Amino acid sequence: MGLQDSASRLGMALGSPAVGFAIDHSSPGWGFATAGLGGLALAGTGVLFQLRSQTVLRQKARERLDASGVDQTVR
Repeated sequence: MGLQDSASRLGMALGSPAVGFAIDHSSPGWGFATAGLGGLALAGTGVLFQLRSQTVLRQKARERLDASGVDQTVR
């Protein structure tokens, strides 16, 4: 719940000026497009961070397994 609140506050704080700028300098339709593109950019950033953290966790697990000396061959 706290993470959702933080994301919502961040989106409103960053999105409102960007959408307002787009509306002031073009049309309301471009404001809507700006909001959508901003959401896609933030979602893409979140996916990249998630993929990176999964890769780091897998790498650490492999290092621990290698350090343990357990035979990893599949029969």
